[in-house]
Amino acid sequence: MADDEYQQELDSNDARADFENVLQGMLDKANAGESFSAIIPAVKEEVIDSSQEETRKFPVTPTKSSRKRKRKEEGKDDKQKSNSFIMKLFDRSIDLAAFNEDTPLYPICRAWMNNDPSGKKTPLRPKKGSDEEANSNSEDEDASGNVTEIPTPNVRWNNIDINGKYISPRVPATMPHSTDRINDYFVSHVSPPPPETLLINHIRRWRAIRERWTQKSCENDARYEDGMVILRDMFNRQLYGNSESQ
Repeated sequence: MADDEYQQELDSNDARADFENVLQGMLDKANAGESFSAIIPAVKEEVIDSSQEETRKFPVTPTKSSRKRKRKEEGKDDKQKSNSFIMKLFDRSIDLAAFNEDTPLYPICRAWMNNDPSGKKTPLRPKKGSDEEANSNSEDEDASGNVTEIPTPNVRWNNIDINGKYISPRVPATMPHSTDRINDYFVSHVSPPPPETLLINHIRRWRAIRERWTQKSCENDARYEDGMVILRDMFNRQLYGNSESQ
């Protein structure tokens, strides 16, 4: 610390001496009868020469402002680390502090797949495939190879029927009920079926309804087959890429 103060005092003394020499030179030239306009260029040359000489003598050292800036950046990094909220789900982790309440689920899933909550890993470059795969994926990938869009469904679904009613692509059509009512048996004076028969009929009906729901779900999933292929490729590439890097 004492050495730094001593060096600064030497620099200040040298600067004062140079300034006094310049002023003395101006005074001598003025006494010799030279005009002020002729003195100024000579003074500028002397000042430039003296500054260059000082630069050669003393190398430039980092100032206090650069140290403060570096200290401020380090403090900013520490603050970012303290504000992180890392959650581990299965064998992967994600920093939830990087997202807000309005963030879509897709980028959050991608960050969880990357398994890089600290942000230190470098993104893996996709392997070069055939020209056909490159052409097919060029519309959905950016320059870095990241998928930015998922294709639309293969088969377009009309959500409104001819009567103007909304139809969900996941819900099957309503299965018609039996026309038999318990009151009909009493009106016609016919004995109703036994409970065992009613139970069997109900089981058959709900089994058919469950099969309809399963079939409708498979049909709806088939509409997104192209998008599912891209998602499976992304998952396998990320999974096997991380295993190879480890």
